Amino acid sequence: MADEQQQAADQEVEQPTEQPEAQQVPDDATGDENGGNEARFSQADVDRIVKERLDRAKSQAEKAAAKAAEDAQRKAAEEQGEYKKLYQSLQTKVEEAERRAAELERRELLREAAEKSGLPAALADRLRGESLDELMEDAKTLLASMPKSEKTAPATNINGTARGTTRQAPSDDDIREQAAVLGVSFELLKQQYGGD
Repeated sequence: MADEQQQAADQEVEQPTEQPEAQQVPDDATGDENGGNEARFSQADVDRIVKERLDRAKSQAEKAAAKAAEDAQRKAAEEQGEYKKLYQSLQTKVEEAERRAAELERRELLREAAEKSGLPAALADRLRGESLDELMEDAKTLLASMPKSEKTAPATNINGTARGTTRQAPSDDDIREQAAVLGVSFELLKQQYGGD
């Protein structure tokens, strides 16, 4: 762009015929031989005018070049800022995806270690370690520290038999004893137990 303006300034210099006319009065106030008042310029005047135009064109070209350079730098900075923002955004997404993948891998390792060691799935989150072997060792340690469950006695019915088992018919003596405790007649209670 600066080159184009410099060429335009050079073209103006090459056309000295378009000089502004300045009226100068000849030394003798009667006029010149042709009888008219023509403007005459000395070589110094022409050089001065050309120099002024060149300086003006050069100044304009420098201003335009400086403005173009400033605009280009500003635009490059804006683009650089946009690229930087885009890069940071993509970098954040990549880091988030990597974090989620690592978390899923960890959960799968915990589940596998708990399953293989016989640890309840609810306790899998309590395991510590990085590898499957370390997690399995921790699961075994955790299982060993848990209290052993003792077999409890089965629940019994009112007559002392285990629930879900068939009961034996009580003897007549047992029925008389219960009838006396309850304050009911022997025959009525015997009918309740399925007696005759």
